[in-house]
Amino acid sequence: MKILGLITARAGSKRIPGKNMKLLGVKPLIEYTRDACENSYLHKLALSTNDSIIEEFLNSYVSFCIERPDWLATDRMPHLPVVLHALEEISQQYDYHPDAVMILQPTSPFRESRHINEAIKEFKDRKLDSLVSVDRNNKRNGAIYLFRTELVFSKEPTFFSKDNGGIYVMDDRSSINIDTPADWAKAEAML
Repeated sequence: MKILGLITARAGSKRIPGKNMKLLGVKPLIEYTRDACENSYLHKLALSTNDSIIEEFLNSYVSFCIERPDWLATDRMPHLPVVLHALEEISQQYDYHPDAVMILQPTSPFRESRHINEAIKEFKDRKLDSLVSVDRNNKRNGAIYLFRTELVFSKEPTFFSKDNGGIYVMDDRSSINIDTPADWAKAEAML
């Protein structure tokens, strides 16, 4: 099964300016996601961004770099159109058609390779159509969204299967999702 890791990283964060390239500890926030992908079971890695600095930083690490148009990079844009755009561009430009996609947002710095691999193993072993990571309170933590590609190209596009979806539970530290300055401070304290 070909599983594509898709890093979605736009410019223009309003709450934390330059968030994806801002140093968290000694390295940019987005580098934590890149590092987590290095020893993972992902078949290929792609980047969707409208930021030339992020593109330059990750260019040698990803198989596909998709330039995201500005209209897909607003702070209110849901992830579904972004993913559809990236998959269509990858299909047209590179003739690559993954069986499944894992969305990897840079805002989850404590997600590790083992989380990615355990989620993929569960997804495959249980023959799921989708799997989403949650914290110990069963709340989505934004670290992992894994789904069969056909779900987003169905009549009712979605990341979540109604009939054959699963969850992957992560501990509190790994579940930190940086969205606000308070989240950033918490992540820094945990380092």
